[in-house]
Amino acid sequence: MKTTHSVLFGVALCCLATDAATAEPITLTIRESGRVSLAVYDADGVLRRSLLAGKPMAAGEQRIEWDGKDDNGNAVPRGPYQYRGLVANIAGELDGIVANTAQRWGGYTEAMDYTGVVCGSDGSFYLLSCGGEFGERIQKYGADGKLLWDPPRSSLGSFPWLFGVDTDGKYVYLQRLNGQQISVVRLDARTGKPVPYGDPSQRPPAAVIYKFEDFRPPNPYGASAIPQQPGDLDVQGRLPARGLAEHDGLLYLPVASENRIIVASAKTGKVHREIADVAAPRGITDAPDGSLLVSTAGSVVRIDPRSGKRTTVVRGLSDPHGLDIDADGNIFVADRGDSQQVKKFSPNGKLLLTIGHKGGRLRGRVDPHWLCAPSDVAVDLDGNIYITEQYISRLQKFDPDGKFLSQWYSHYAESPCVDPRDPRWVYVSGLGQVRAYKADLKRRSHEWTHSWIRAGWHVSELMPGFMTGFSGIRYLNGGRFLFNSMPPDLYVMRFVDGKDGAAERGRDLVMAGQVGIRFHNLPGDDPWNHSGNHPAGRQVPGVWTDANGDGIAQKSEVSLYSPDTAPAKGSDSQRGKRPDSVPAGSNKRGGAGDLFVDDAGNIYLCGNRHLLRLPLQGFNKLGNPLYDYAQIEVVWTSPDDEQPESFVVDRDGNIWLTTTDFDTQFDKHNLPGRGTWPRRHRSYSLRKLLPDGQQIWRVGSKATGQRQPGQFYFPSCVAGVLDDLVYVLDVDGTFLMYDKDGLYVGQFGAVDGENWWGCVFKSGGKTYAYANSHAWHLVRRFRVTGTDRIHRIHGTVSLSQ
Repeated sequence: MKTTHSVLFGVALCCLATDAATAEPITLTIRESGRVSLAVYDADGVLRRSLLAGKPMAAGEQRIEWDGKDDNGNAVPRGPYQYRGLVANIAGELDGIVANTAQRWGGYTEAMDYTGVVCGSDGSFYLLSCGGEFGERIQKYGADGKLLWDPPRSSLGSFPWLFGVDTDGKYVYLQRLNGQQISVVRLDARTGKPVPYGDPSQRPPAAVIYKFEDFRPPNPYGASAIPQQPGDLDVQGRLPARGLAEHDGLLYLPVASENRIIVASAKTGKVHREIADVAAPRGITDAPDGSLLVSTAGSVVRIDPRSGKRTTVVRGLSDPHGLDIDADGNIFVADRGDSQQVKKFSPNGKLLLTIGHKGGRLRGRVDPHWLCAPSDVAVDLDGNIYITEQYISRLQKFDPDGKFLSQWYSHYAESPCVDPRDPRWVYVSGLGQVRAYKADLKRRSHEWTHSWIRAGWHVSELMPGFMTGFSGIRYLNGGRFLFNSMPPDLYVMRFVDGKDGAAERGRDLVMAGQVGIRFHNLPGDDPWNHSGNHPAGRQVPGVWTDANGDGIAQKSEVSLYSPDTAPAKGSDSQRGKRPDSVPAGSNKRGGAGDLFVDDAGNIYLCGNRHLLRLPLQGFNKLGNPLYDYAQIEVVWTSPDDEQPESFVVDRDGNIWLTTTDFDTQFDKHNLPGRGTWPRRHRSYSLRKLLPDGQQIWRVGSKATGQRQPGQFYFPSCVAGVLDDLVYVLDVDGTFLMYDKDGLYVGQFGAVDGENWWGCVFKSGGKTYAYANSHAWHLVRRFRVTGTDRIHRIHGTVSLSQ
């Protein structure tokens, strides 16, 4: 039996003809070219077969075959079906970048974890960062802060720790700690290009200065004490070597763990001799008379490099690190430990100036006069003072009298989110910091306003950590909260706003609670370790709600989850199946996926093929939200091998979810795909679930080569839903869009590196999207066009004899 249906909708005329036995082709008459998507649905609205996904079609008549089968290749039952389609032309224009923050100084750099700074004789300065992943850099800036050069990271070697820098005007010398050895890298001061020692083909072009017999970098997560001030988390202070000074053709490199200073030729890189019996030297600079100033345990010592004679110049320091000397012989020291200040002394050791409040700041709003682990200090020819702070990646500039002039942050930019009530405000989280920016959408600019830090290793200090996930602003019970996940944990932060409006919007950001498994090192609870493992050998999730306002998780404030007593909740298919485990990692690495908080404050989390919901129970006296793991309920369980990864819940309660099938043996199985992350997974999907967990459709597939429309390299984030369109960020930086029926709409973005998190919002009737670049430590904003010109096609068709 042959049936024909014609629908005129917008600019598209669609004629469909099919025969159950002969599979008559579908004929489309397109009056305007565009990307066409088409699918067939059953009477319940469930997508059964995707026929087209963003196929470019010119105006005119087009023919599409349908063989009467579903997406799995199975013949569908006889009866009536619906077809739905669309014609779209989506575009996304780069509309702004959120990157480094600066006042007066400009430019962008991916550097982070500033460990050293030195000023040149021409008014320039060199900024050093150790940074870990993607962050080891040495950069040269002019006196106006303009970036002059930034050599590629590959020229410095693979994952080195850079903890010393100096220049003689012609060359720049770097102290490089990598593995079991200390080496020196030499760069041309004018161009930043490496000048190799010995064999020019050597990579990296470094001269090995010292080898350790037995050294492993310290593990900060193994610390037993809970840090209450910046000095408590001083991992850098326990490193075996840091600092470098050049004078009269010789390089001086302190080796703190060996109580010695290595002396090498700046020209050849060969070791000449060593200065022994120097107590834990951590910083070094040279004086005009050729003597060395060395920061040691609690003091600054002047050493004659020829005779070895030592004279203590400054006493009574807490934990001195980097230091410098000005033209008048005054000594500047970055004093960590209990001090957390930079101090200026006269040549004979008299204290002349102090920058920073004693004790520093471990948590709360960042302020120029509260330092956090100052790593180095440098003085330019005009007497201006430059201070680097490693853990918050900040460089500050003060005048000779200690008056604040400017500050500059680098930023490990992970999770962007927008205030839903005022989209001018965007908050970016990453590596222990949250930063607020005010966007000017007309000028395509972002003005940094303020930042907050949580720099400790304690469970409630990890705000947010290295790889953050979901981030969102929610208005609950008259308060404004920032929820930020570092899978598998979710951190709850409350804004304490000022009284004078937008100028003090978000004056402070305090910890309000946490949901997850990272409950270790709690006071009086030594058996817990940094992995959240209970002594009994199982990972135990818990909920912490701050009850006394100190922002620190106390054992009495934490309630742990017990699957033996928790009621089983969820759909009928899941009743009786308790969620006996909760997220214990990230699906990107084979464990649990991300978390999400809906507008009502309910938490959704996933792991072990389950999608779970943790309902909001109310608020305590401080206004902090309360959750109880005993009330956790199963929303959905994957019917196949793919596990939940990233998702959002819209205002109607529908769940838009990506799922992946991770293979821990991906190298052995040689999975296809372009890039590291695609090769770790067998398959990807995007699904839409109703509030009760019923799956309406499943679309998308893994791209094993050049991505085709509707395919993913790795769907890293469901960024949001606007106007019944869902935006999915792929790992390469491309946003893929689908409509409420699972039809592919289009894509846009900037292809580069690893892009993990994003969000979408509307302002002034226009649609925008933010996406982070993990590789470049920035967030890009795109303006999306074409969403108001999507032309839809629909009709019915029957399969019969």
